[in-house]
Amino acid sequence: MHDQLNDADKKKRQIWLYFSWIAYLGLPFFSLIVSYILLINYNYTPEILGPPAAAFALGVVRFLLLYCCAYDKPGTKLLTFALIVSPFGFMKSIAEFIPELRAATDSWPVFGLLLEVAVFAATYYLNFQLLCINKKIRKQAALEEANSEKAPDALVKQA
Repeated sequence: MHDQLNDADKKKRQIWLYFSWIAYLGLPFFSLIVSYILLINYNYTPEILGPPAAAFALGVVRFLLLYCCAYDKPGTKLLTFALIVSPFGFMKSIAEFIPELRAATDSWPVFGLLLEVAVFAATYYLNFQLLCINKKIRKQAALEEANSEKAPDALVKQA
């Protein structure tokens, strides 16, 4: 089904896969490791592991759903849903950063905010590109199916 794609679309799908792996799995895992290091080396309370562990678990679920329903099988419904809903989650994250920015004594919250904005923008853009490619794949598959149904009718009429 994916063999009718041109090289540019194949490359975009591959970039989506790599970036999604980083955004949904890599960054939350890194955050979990940093929190664990803070817990061990700087005597933080164990509650510090809760949000990063939840973010990692949610990232695993998101990645698996999008991979199965939008990358492996070129679906459009889950991607459309993600494109509609993700700005609300992004706004919630930004709202959570505002108190940290006001109380900041160093630049880490600003760096975190910029990273959040960059990852959201890239993920949103790549999800939109994958949605367009998947629509093209589905349209081509529907045309091929329609042509294959017409072909036997043409043979019957010739006979």
